[in-house]
Amino acid sequence: MTWTIGNACTPLVLSLLVSAPLALAGCVVTVGDSDTAATAGEDGHVLGAEASASCAAAVDAWPELVAAESLDDARSVYEGGPLQTYIQESDAITERDDDGAILAALAGDQLSAIRPMIEVAMTYRVRAEVSAPEALVENPYAAWDEAYCLWSGPLRDLALSAELAGDPVYDADIVETVDIAFVEGHRAIDGEVPQVFIDDWIVPAARQQIEKTLFRVLHRVILDEAKSASEPAQARRALEHFQGLKDRLDGRNTPGIAVIEGMLAEPATLDVDELRRHLNIAFAKRTRKYCSEALESSSLGVPTGYKGAVEGATYQALITPDMVATLGAEFDAAAYLADWDAWVAAIESGDDIAAATALSERLVQWNCAYQTALGIAECTASEDEPEA
Repeated sequence: MTWTIGNACTPLVLSLLVSAPLALAGCVVTVGDSDTAATAGEDGHVLGAEASASCAAAVDAWPELVAAESLDDARSVYEGGPLQTYIQESDAITERDDDGAILAALAGDQLSAIRPMIEVAMTYRVRAEVSAPEALVENPYAAWDEAYCLWSGPLRDLALSAELAGDPVYDADIVETVDIAFVEGHRAIDGEVPQVFIDDWIVPAARQQIEKTLFRVLHRVILDEAKSASEPAQARRALEHFQGLKDRLDGRNTPGIAVIEGMLAEPATLDVDELRRHLNIAFAKRTRKYCSEALESSSLGVPTGYKGAVEGATYQALITPDMVATLGAEFDAAAYLADWDAWVAAIESGDDIAAATALSERLVQWNCAYQTALGIAECTASEDEPEA
């Protein structure tokens, strides 16, 4: 039989589909002796099939926007076209005004601002859509497929750029992580509208992997662009991509928002290491929460605890390369990541509190060591940084 999956046939996705045949749009995988096309999973639903026509039209228009060589070219693609229609629809869902900001930029700003502004708007739409199944929307298939539509086009391209820009050891899995999360999450939706059910063990965890890995994508892209910020276009791209992470700093490193935006607006003042530090202060704190939350909330062996553990592990992937660089030889990254894997498994099984406690203590120990190295006065999961 033939199984069709997303835009790339990565080894982990292939191994996943061998045990869970599912059709996505893109490359073709032939398994066994027959060549019969399997267009859906057991429930007949195909990942991506229920995405909106407006999303498909926006994705189709994207290459033309990317190829624009002037503001006039970009304006002719965006204004009145499927990209603007889609961003306007997204604004109504995300309660943002990305269309207004894009129009203002098109009226006389740098061309370099337009693409990242649209990419950030799309990440917010993905965040909204992958959250919808847990909010018990009538048709979770359509919400999941809408997010996949955006991922399989512009955002997957952005993620590929992030893999190239990121750490060759720790960031080679970015695209694969999101590919698999979309497959797993879709497979865990069952039934027919309006009697649709989600697997509480799988869909929320897959959502966290998608959402938090997109933060890693933006993080890597911002830092890469900042390295070349002596070019005004690169600094502006970094500034606009930062808008997709701004809410991650809010409440954890709120003063860092102004610092980062100030440096990117005035590239002559830019210190890439300081930019990285301000970003990672927020993400170190967000990761710290999930080093112990399942124990503190007595949520071992239940879906909410497992979801949080997966969320923490996904945040950890964002900060691992900087932990290695910052903490030096005494930090055994392989052992630490193995502890994260064991922690997630321990929360899932929920049958060994002593083992989970020991794992949590080691996760907290090194997270706090990293926070100290970042200049955080007291290790925390929730306290904001003070004003300088």
